[in-house]
Amino acid sequence: MRGFPASHRSVALRRSRLLRRFSALRRLVAYVAAGAQDTLEYRADYLFRTVLGLVPLFVDALVWIAVFRARPGTSLGLYDLPRLLSYIVAAQMVLQLTGSGGIDERMAQDIRDGTLSAYLLRPMGNMAAVLKLGLC
Repeated sequence: MRGFPASHRSVALRRSRLLRRFSALRRLVAYVAAGAQDTLEYRADYLFRTVLGLVPLFVDALVWIAVFRARPGTSLGLYDLPRLLSYIVAAQMVLQLTGSGGIDERMAQDIRDGTLSAYLLRPMGNMAAVLKLGLC
């Protein structure tokens, strides 16, 4: 830039600084977009798992309601229909609370894909990050 007047040099310098800022801004937008996509993916996964986890509950309830309607006034051992439905709901809740929620499968997939290192470089441990993503 020696051959250019000072005004051209200052314009070129301002332009290069502006391009660097836009480049950094583009990288930041891409990073935020990737993080948002990752968060939305896990939230959608949680929603689908919750909804699909309720399907067996409804199917079991409908089957037992049909059985008890076919023979009114009967019971199954000590269980009448309301007790049996409460048992089914309680069993499903215990299953949902004690299940792993796919953390083991997600961890194995991260190891296979080679993306586990990204979680290990974060300020929190890998299990804390996986649990945080599960809560989102």
